[in-house]
Amino acid sequence: ISGVFFGLCCLVLGYLLFRGHVVPRWIAVGIVAAGFAYLLDCTANFLFPDLTTYTELLMLVNAVAGELSLCVYLLVKGVRA
Repeated sequence: ISGVFFGLCCLVLGYLLFRGHVVPRWIAVGIVAAGFAYLLDCTANFLFPDLTTYTELLMLVNAVAGELSLCVYLLVKGVRA
């Protein structure tokens, strides 16, 4: 259940980053994709328990790509406050 809330958090964060022009848009899209992947993984665990290996792999790839790119961007470039 916690993955659902974290997926929703990623969706909101990605939307705010996309609309705010604080980071490049491809990073915001990656965060949104990670949010959808978290939601897909959580719903697949309940509906299709046999497919959890594939959905966890999809979630892992999207989460690492989106969240790690945001982390590296903020550490290297930063944001003007």
